[in-house]
Amino acid sequence: MMYDSRRPRDRRDTAHGPPTLSLPTIPSPPRTGESGAAPTRTAPPRGRKRGQQPAADSRALVAAPPTTMGVQVHSVRPLGTLNRLPLPPERSVGRVLLWQGALVVIAIVAVFITISGGSVAKNAAASPFAAPVTVRANLKVVDRVPIQTQIDPTIGYKDTAQYKAFSLASCSAAASSSVLLAWGDPNGRVGQVISDMSPFLTPAGLQSSDGFLQLGAKHNFNVIFSTKVTAGQIAELVTVQGIPVIVGIRDDYDDYYRYFAPGHYLVIVGADANGFQVVDNSTYFVHYLPTATFMQLWVLRKTIIFTPKSYPLPLVIGK
Repeated sequence: MMYDSRRPRDRRDTAHGPPTLSLPTIPSPPRTGESGAAPTRTAPPRGRKRGQQPAADSRALVAAPPTTMGVQVHSVRPLGTLNRLPLPPERSVGRVLLWQGALVVIAIVAVFITISGGSVAKNAAASPFAAPVTVRANLKVVDRVPIQTQIDPTIGYKDTAQYKAFSLASCSAAASSSVLLAWGDPNGRVGQVISDMSPFLTPAGLQSSDGFLQLGAKHNFNVIFSTKVTAGQIAELVTVQGIPVIVGIRDDYDDYYRYFAPGHYLVIVGADANGFQVVDNSTYFVHYLPTATFMQLWVLRKTIIFTPKSYPLPLVIGK
């Protein structure tokens, strides 16, 4: 006997068990070739726009929640129900304008005080403590001595020819230029100084101390060239009076400073118990010389002091 596998067999009640409930049988869909047509699904239309959802399947029991651009939409609280921070109290326009006006007045007064305090009286005597208008009035001359490396073509050579001829032999001119610029001489650039020291300054170096004397005369400066100045007097000039001092040094020992063997000029701008602060325009870039090293190099005691004509030199220097 054959049974239809598509239909379950009825279970009979027995005398020894509870009655069973027979469920209705759901008919199976007809097979292909049998009577009736198989249900067809409608294909989704091609070219659906981005974000558009496909039509719900007729067999779906629960509809999908709405989405926007692939992100599920959740209910949001209206903006009006959010807790807002209290706004700061409004400032009156008059009060704001009053504060702005006060700040402007303070700025104007500060600028006026700065300009009036930094001005220099006309025809006033030059002083090592009197700086140009662009510098603080209490700044010493020794604090304004610039470093001008000789081989730097931008320090004020007149042209390329002058630079090539003198850049390796212009230590005397560079040191003098640094001192004149510190005193506020507008014509103290190294190119002009080289011209004003000629013919005593040549591409081989300074040939005579007369080059310093001639330079001072052309720039209206007093010049002291001496070999009688002591190290103590130099220390007093640079620390107490604030006057820079040019010294001539030389290395006779083929030591660390052997390139100074032909002779070299640098500027002393400070002193302490252990040595001297230096402005050096060579590529040694010397900033400090201990006392023993300084005395070893300062063998000829060459000392050059530039001061304006109107400036009295308190320290008596023997020539």
